[in-house]
Amino acid sequence: MRLLTPSRVTGLDIRGGRMKWTLIASSAPTLGDAVYNTLRLVHKAHERGHELRLFFINDAVDAAREGFEPEEIRELLNECITKGVPVKICTRVELPDPFGTRTTKIPF
Repeated sequence: MRLLTPSRVTGLDIRGGRMKWTLIASSAPTLGDAVYNTLRLVHKAHERGHELRLFFINDAVDAAREGFEPEEIRELLNECITKGVPVKICTRVELPDPFGTRTTKIPF
């Protein structure tokens, strides 16, 4: 299995043999097109028979929230899920106490 992040998938030839990919989306979906392009890549690679898994972490989690705008990203994400691409979304954030004495868990 290859581990790829959106910044490392540029230039890959996905027309060849079958591959297993885990893509990690971590950037804010509103600050650029990395999440959108990652979802497009997942969609096309899945159509060509590649085995994919998608993981959302950090700011990319916002793309999975109800009512997220732009709607195109949520539509692509829902399409990937509907077609059977396993999608995992980080649902818990741990914030350190400013004094370093404890960790606060904040559920989403």
